[in-house]
Parts: sequence; structure tokens; C-alpha cells
Amino acid sequence: MSFSTIVKVTALAVAAVGTALFLAEEEPEVEDKPIYEVLPGDTVQWNSGGTYMFPEPKVVERIDKSDMGTYVFVEGSKCGIPITQIIPMRTK
Repeated sequence: MSFSTIVKVTALAVAAVGTALFLAEEEPEVEDKPIYEVLPGDTVQWNSGGTYMFPEPKVVERIDKSDMGTYVFVEGSKCGIPITQIIPMRTK
């Protein structure tokens, strides 16, 4: 195998890897529809990967929509939680 053949093969491999990386970076469109209706004042639990993340359910303070999705903000937290991971809880 000559040097020019190695260079051509390497260039093709880099181009193929670059294309694969570009394709892998494109995220599939995911619907941002919540499973349940949630409103400010509701008590909710955050379910991530099948695990409840809060020791006790929390109250929704606000819901924000952006180009990145819909996020729920709960008492005591400054971080938004994807609305698709929120489950309303019954209050006593």
C-alpha cells in the first residue's frame, strides 16, 4: 500500500466519521406533550428513569415554555424539570 493510498483511505475514513458524528449530533424531534395536565399550585413528583427524584412531592410554582421545551419549576428549586417527567400527585 502506497503513501497516497493510505492518505486517501484516511481522508475517506475521516470524512465518514465526520458525517457519522454530524448525524449522531442531530437529535430526533421529541414531542413535548405532557402525559398529565399540570398547573401552578399542583403537587407533583419528578419521575426520571422510573425513579421518583423528590423525597416528598413538591408544589409547582411556574411552567415555562421555550424553544428547548416546556419546563416545570417547583418550590425550593431554581432548575426546570422537563414537563414530560412530571407526575401529578393527589393531596390529602
